[in-house]
Parts: sequence; structure tokens; C-alpha cells
Amino acid sequence: MRNLESLDDAMAFTFRHKISSVRTIRSPGRHATLCIMACITCLADIDTRQVETFRLALKSARAPAIVVFARIEVGELRDIAPALLICDIDFLAVDSLEVLRQLRFVLPQCTIVVYTETESLEWAHECHLAGANAILSKNSIAAELATGIRAALRSGCFTDPRVAAA
Repeated sequence: MRNLESLDDAMAFTFRHKISSVRTIRSPGRHATLCIMACITCLADIDTRQVETFRLALKSARAPAIVVFARIEVGELRDIAPALLICDIDFLAVDSLEVLRQLRFVLPQCTIVVYTETESLEWAHECHLAGANAILSKNSIAAELATGIRAALRSGCFTDPRVAAA
């Protein structure tokens, strides 16, 4: 698992990974190129004190490499095109639901997970409608986060039981 601190590091890693993942397959009379795209997990606006918890959860969930961002930046995330995005939208200066809509628009294939302190079924419903695949509570331990991430990657939808019971 690799931690990347900036967009430049992430793009360089992605580029090197894509280049190193290209293989030429030779068969009689033909040449074919197989390109395996880099699978990246982005942690956006996650408190740095939570990174180790997510590292353990992602390892347990068998999720791809990590890219750590200091803030949610739709344009940067579009360029990296992560397979999995975990974002803390609780303290954004702009409308959180609009940010989710923008992320879903620019990352249509990405599994978007909202990591939130708000344990309200109405809030979870609004996040899902805005484009989030999963809602995880900040009160979860690493094993519970792993279960939620695994479920979101497998089925495309998950709501933390704490939130669903609220």
C-alpha cells in the first residue's frame, strides 16, 4: 500500500503503474497489447489521525493503493479517476450534497463512500441521492469500516447500521 501526498505524486505513480502494467502478448501472426489500469483509492478531507485506521480497513477489505488528499478537489480527482473514493464532507465550506453530485458526474464508475459524523437516516438518503454509494459512520472501528467498504465495492451500496437505525 502506498501513501501519496500530492497530485503530482499520485499522477506520477499512476503513470508509472500504467506503463509498467502494459504487456505485449505475442501470438502467431498477431501482436496484442494488454493494459491493466491502476486501481487507486483516494482519501479526501480525511483527518490525518484517521489514515492508519483506514489503512487497516482498506487492507482488510482488499481495496487498492491509497492516495491521500488534504481537500476535496473535483478536478484533481477527475484526473486521477480513482476506483474508490472515501471522503469526509462534514466540514466543507460549500454545499456537501452539491460536491457529491459533482463527484458522481466526473467519476461515474467510482465507488464513492461518505465518511460522516452525522448519523441520520435522512442525511444518508440525501447523500445516496446525490451520488454516494456508501455511508460510513465516524464512530466505526477499522473492522466495521472494512465491512462497509467491502459491501460497497461488492454490491454498489451500503449504509452503516448506526445510520440506518437512527
